Amino acid sequence: MDYTVREVAVDHIVVDFSNGGWAEVPVQRDWDRARIETEISKFVPFTNDMAFASEADVPLVVGDTGTVGSYYDSMAAAEATRRAVEVTYEGFRSRAYPTLGDQLDALYKARQGDSTELNAIDAEIAQVKTDYPKDMTAITQGQYEDTYGNGGPTP
Repeated sequence: MDYTVREVAVDHIVVDFSNGGWAEVPVQRDWDRARIETEISKFVPFTNDMAFASEADVPLVVGDTGTVGSYYDSMAAAEATRRAVEVTYEGFRSRAYPTLGDQLDALYKARQGDSTELNAIDAEIAQVKTDYPKDMTAITQGQYEDTYGNGGPTP
């Protein structure tokens, strides 16, 4: 949906949407345009088919109170938890082994008399077992990403 920035402040912007809606969107100093547009997208007004059938169906009423944490704090906590998960030799191996499809294709070709691909697959599997032995020290997902990058080369 198209938007136009109506107001800019140090901690938020106000945008008008092409369908007549508007939103006050929080911003942070380390965000670039793409990150801010991601936040703006969270405020795109719902279409009518997503609205409650009546005000009585809305699970909150005027005067209700509650306590919520910051969405951004909860996302940061979830990211920290994800990065703390340990990657063991099994995790490294599962990421590094040739795909099952490639292995099955090599087996089929070997049964037909050409073991060239199967020999290469076997050598690759042997190298993975050497590179990631069962007794290797586990590292966290965060350490893995810091070392190898996000989805970078196979560990």
